[in-house]
Amino acid sequence: MVALPAGSASYGYDGSADETAFHKIMDYSASSRYGVNTPGAFKATNVAGQALQISLAAGTAWTAGVIDIMPTAQTVQLNAATSTRWDLVVLRRDWQPTIGVTTIEVIQGTSAKALPSRNNNGGVLDDQPLWLLRIEPGQSVPAEFVDLRLWARNGGCTANDDLVRSYLSTTGASVEINGVLWLYRVGANGTNEWVKPVELAMAADSSSSSTGAAGKLVRRDSNHRFGILDPVTATHPASKGYVDFEIQDHGHHALTSEGDGIVLFVGSDSRGKYVDSDAIRARTYDEAPNMYIGSDGKIGRSTNAPTPRFGTVSVPLSSSAGSDGFHKGTINVNIPSGVFDQTPVVFVSALSEAPELIGAVTAHDRTKTGFLISVARRTGTTTTVAWWAVTS
Repeated sequence: MVALPAGSASYGYDGSADETAFHKIMDYSASSRYGVNTPGAFKATNVAGQALQISLAAGTAWTAGVIDIMPTAQTVQLNAATSTRWDLVVLRRDWQPTIGVTTIEVIQGTSAKALPSRNNNGGVLDDQPLWLLRIEPGQSVPAEFVDLRLWARNGGCTANDDLVRSYLSTTGASVEINGVLWLYRVGANGTNEWVKPVELAMAADSSSSSTGAAGKLVRRDSNHRFGILDPVTATHPASKGYVDFEIQDHGHHALTSEGDGIVLFVGSDSRGKYVDSDAIRARTYDEAPNMYIGSDGKIGRSTNAPTPRFGTVSVPLSSSAGSDGFHKGTINVNIPSGVFDQTPVVFVSALSEAPELIGAVTAHDRTKTGFLISVARRTGTTTTVAWWAVTS
């Protein structure tokens, strides 16, 4: 047992609540069976240099009818383990003394990652779960901290770990955990069950026609395809212009239209990410292609062809002729990045007073940002070459 530190106050036990305290009790504890008031309240951290000691941060915590205000942190000693053990750190409230008392307790568990048995009798003896700690043999700090705290105000509850649901299982309980909203309700067979309210609006159907309740979102098949049902007929006929959203494996996403195939598909293959559309492929025009994809991946309409680039270069030739009798040379021509969105076609021509001396002038190794020009000439040390580059 660890007492709350000096300066702490508990309101709600016999003789402890005036009208101000009563307001605090109602403000907090009327919102949920258990809770803490801030993200840092009763947060557990290791105590540096101390074996198996944790510190619980200052904060306010409550159960129905009682709130505890702890103005400073409190240290809690844990027991060593001979095998893996999960221990539960709780706030224990005892109403049995003349004036009730709140203490910090550690309930030793088993090797199972679950809440061990605890006191659950509000108004008599009750334990509020705060943390579940994994203690390993020979280790001086807990190997794992599971946050079991609950935050609740203004009609809503939120928590950090799914294990919180194990102590919130009372009919009507509702809690958000890591973006998922859970509701503990009476099921169709009269027994309580946890459900996700968002999924209550979905009706599973493995058939291709996808029938279900009117206006609800329907899971169409095992490929996780979804479609909005007709709000009047409660069916999904091919004659209606429905757009389905398909969530595929590996992060692929698609918008599909009933009977028309993929309207828009976003996915990836061995070459990388891509966008595909049966609708775009099926709609054709007589005009020249005019879709442009920028280096940032954005798609736009091109209204003008890239301006052709041209120039002249002096190609140095080898000092000695090869076995074929020609002096040869190669030069690299650079094109500024962004001028062309595809590899251009390049035309080259030697500017010579004696064309008969030229054996060959070629452009090769073309890319969007440059190309090579090679020349073969019977005599001379250089040859001037004119070039012109344009997209096809």
